[in-house]
Amino acid sequence: MGKFFFCNALIFSVKPSKENQSTVCFLSENEGISFATLYGGSKSRLKSLVSPWNSGTIYLSKSNTGSFFKINDFEPLKYHLSFREDIYKLLAASMAAEIVINTNCSASYEKSWYLLNGFLDGLDLCREKKQSELGLYRFLWRYLDLSGLKPETSFCSYCTKDFNTKSQNDNFSFFLKNEQNIVCSECFFHEFPEERDFIPIENKTLNYLNAITELKPEETRKIFLEEKNIQEIKHLIFYLIENINQKPLKTLETGKGIL
Repeated sequence: MGKFFFCNALIFSVKPSKENQSTVCFLSENEGISFATLYGGSKSRLKSLVSPWNSGTIYLSKSNTGSFFKINDFEPLKYHLSFREDIYKLLAASMAAEIVINTNCSASYEKSWYLLNGFLDGLDLCREKKQSELGLYRFLWRYLDLSGLKPETSFCSYCTKDFNTKSQNDNFSFFLKNEQNIVCSECFFHEFPEERDFIPIENKTLNYLNAITELKPEETRKIFLEEKNIQEIKHLIFYLIENINQKPLKTLETGKGIL
């Protein structure tokens, strides 16, 4: 007697393996990253349903002697069709999936499931590239938080003073790559005068990063950011996310000049 079960699944990729067979990589709510075999040619009903970025209920089975699960059925609930027409959305979704796969959901399957699905659902609704960009950065920042690798952005890691209590003339802070934390400008110039490997960050940018963590998503989306602040967020988050990936991201290489 074989094993049969079903679960929520988000399809990441479908790759041909043998004639009329494909290997499907997907994320499930309780098991994390999983693989299964899909049988059937290109015109089969299942082949058209089991497609990247579709999310729904997957039905699986495995014989007592087999090592791989077989997909018996799939009931998609969400299709994310706009990813097929918008290259930025497709690359952003692929980048998020690559990180989740490479870090094995940071060992938090359920939280990664809800975080990634929420991001993809929101990305699908975006009408402007800027909305998609900020959506990606918010996802990555929350994933860093989930992984326990998000630097502190509310106070200086050296003197512990709140960044918001600094004078208006002292509106820049610095992420120190060697220290992997953020210090105020006063501490930077007095305590780390020889530091050369850093990322300057305006305190307005830090306030936005704090808001991502502390406010509801709908409140964060209403905050206006100037382009220079968006670029600071991108520079910092892409650096941090490649650090937890421990190697260059393929999607960043593929999407160079787009992401």
